[in-house]
Amino acid sequence: MYAARIDLLFESALLLAAVCFSLSLWVFQKAPGSKLNLAYSALTMNIAAWAFAFFVANVLRWRLFEAVHLISTLLIGPLSLWFLKLLLTPEGIFYRALLWASAVAVAILAPLVVLGLDRYGLIRDFSYYSPSLVLVACVFLLVGELTGGVAPRGAGVWAKILGLPRLTGTDMMLALKKRNLWIYLGGALATLLCGMNRTEWLGRVIPSLGNILLAVYFFLVKDSVTQPFLTSPRRVAVRMVGNLAAAVLLGLVFVMLTVWVRGDRALFLVNVFLAAYVAVIVLDPARSLVMEGLQRLFFQEASWMERKIQDASKEVAGAFQTSAVAAAVERFLSATLPESDLVAFHTLDASGQWYRKVVDRSADQSVPEFLPGLFPLSLRWAREKEWRPLLLSGLEAEAAQAAFGSGAAEAQLAADSLASLRGSLALPVIRGKSLLGFAVVRKRIPGQSWEEDSGILPLMAPFFDRVAEALGEMEMFASLRDRDRLATIGEMAAGLAHEIRNPLGAIKGAAQVIDPKPGDPQEPFLKIIVEETNRLNRVVSQFLDYAKPFRSEHKFCRLADRLAPLVERWRATRAEGVDVTWQAAEDAPEVLCQPELIGQVATNLLDNALQAVREALKQFPERKPRISVRLEHRSMGAGLVDVTLTVEDNGVGMTPEMIDKIFIPFFTASPQGTGLGLSICQKIAEAHGGRMEVDSVPGERTVMRLCFQAERKFV
Repeated sequence: MYAARIDLLFESALLLAAVCFSLSLWVFQKAPGSKLNLAYSALTMNIAAWAFAFFVANVLRWRLFEAVHLISTLLIGPLSLWFLKLLLTPEGIFYRALLWASAVAVAILAPLVVLGLDRYGLIRDFSYYSPSLVLVACVFLLVGELTGGVAPRGAGVWAKILGLPRLTGTDMMLALKKRNLWIYLGGALATLLCGMNRTEWLGRVIPSLGNILLAVYFFLVKDSVTQPFLTSPRRVAVRMVGNLAAAVLLGLVFVMLTVWVRGDRALFLVNVFLAAYVAVIVLDPARSLVMEGLQRLFFQEASWMERKIQDASKEVAGAFQTSAVAAAVERFLSATLPESDLVAFHTLDASGQWYRKVVDRSADQSVPEFLPGLFPLSLRWAREKEWRPLLLSGLEAEAAQAAFGSGAAEAQLAADSLASLRGSLALPVIRGKSLLGFAVVRKRIPGQSWEEDSGILPLMAPFFDRVAEALGEMEMFASLRDRDRLATIGEMAAGLAHEIRNPLGAIKGAAQVIDPKPGDPQEPFLKIIVEETNRLNRVVSQFLDYAKPFRSEHKFCRLADRLAPLVERWRATRAEGVDVTWQAAEDAPEVLCQPELIGQVATNLLDNALQAVREALKQFPERKPRISVRLEHRSMGAGLVDVTLTVEDNGVGMTPEMIDKIFIPFFTASPQGTGLGLSICQKIAEAHGGRMEVDSVPGERTVMRLCFQAERKFV
């Protein structure tokens, strides 16, 4: 049984603890390296401990939690003032004095509470009312802004985020002033509410409402932490009303499910969990519904954006190629962001390991053709787990404000990656938890900020959801086609192994048994039978190699040590009269790969290069045939190495039409070829999470590359 009867006050304290605990974890995981997120998380976690300790200390009469409640009360002051300092950047000696005073109060009173001296009334009263320093600070800051003595606080932070030397827009300054007004008044009210639980003459209902209002306040402040940009005055109001409606709904659900079981301990706890589950299910849909209605009511640009999205979505729905989707994205951005241009559009390739460039509108066409799956921007969206535009100025500001090295490095890497793509805004294409692609955009006038478009960007999310659906369907159909194709090839290969290979062995054996004497008229014909049988056997073997999955195990090895003898042996036995060179770094690390398969790729590429230079020798007898083989390693950080095997020749080269087809099974330009060599190379590349690259100039040269990322071995 309880030491005290559970009533509305204790229930509201438990609700406050649950809400603040959830907010603390959610905001912290959004950006663990951000000082502001850390300060908010610390404050809300302390409020959760404060409310939960109050519940346990009064319901179960546990002395330990009475001390925890007092210590968390002491911590409210410095944590609140630290949070306001990071959010609003207040200046002046008075605010610093309040911050230091609150810290000194904790340093003096917390040890006394731990020693049990809080039973003395003076120490207990000082502890309970120490958060009043926050009330003084909020009033001081509010008066400073209302009297016009200072500009709206936080303008410097927004200026950095928006890439401006200073914030001058009237709408943005008004938005800041209104936001700050709510924060000041809410902070002062929250401080008063923190003392209501111990004020007996207020009864039980008013402190209970105070706990609920505290939960609402921290729920509203969350957006000022997680979305410091992409905001406008009216949008702030809409988001606050939407969050308020969600918070009221949360409170009603909790009250309805728990108020009637105050005396039954087990049933009360069961209903608390049931209330939390129901709240999780209905919270986001309810908030989205309210915000959608408010947007329709108050935002003309929302209705305008909806029409643009509907028109563009029809175009995306009718696209059957990624290039058509990219064109639809480009037209949509031109219509909605008229002062900006699309720089590049990348989509996830079939291997799921690389982002392939579909559109490149940069002035020098310098955007990389492929970007790895571990590209910093993709890692950023993977951590966000939601659709969110990334501004270059916002990433740079976050890097400057990050508390820890890892958070600053992550934000700076994302900023550098976006800058390397010649853009200042990146828009993701996300389906579920997978990033299927992204668009990089820049302002038409260099240095121009995104301030005027900050209210439009969040409205674009539904369009990019449609783009994600279109790309996902393309990926699904491509996977189905590949699966059906491989299944058909597998069945054919099994039949060929039985119907062709066994008779081939018998034919070859019979021809060799005859063994004619030298000069016998039958000798040339028997030799042709054996050679053609061997060739047909090689065709069947390559067919089987392409159809079956690779069984080789990954292991650490130094690829240069494996490939150097292979290249030398190949040169000595097959490349007479051809200048074959080998180049690899002596200090190349051991990497995790399948060396037998890499060797198979090298052999196939060398054979193709040899055929190309010999064909060129017929057309250009004066040209000296050359083949160069290079193995390169480049550290990517996090224990990963970018491995590139390059085979370059000065042969006949390939036309763009041929390059588009060379990886298609059975396509070949040689009468002696099977058309499976490069298809097998591509399968081996995909087995390593990599790709094959081709660069060729007809009549001059061809460069083939196997590129993949591998884990390196640390000694």
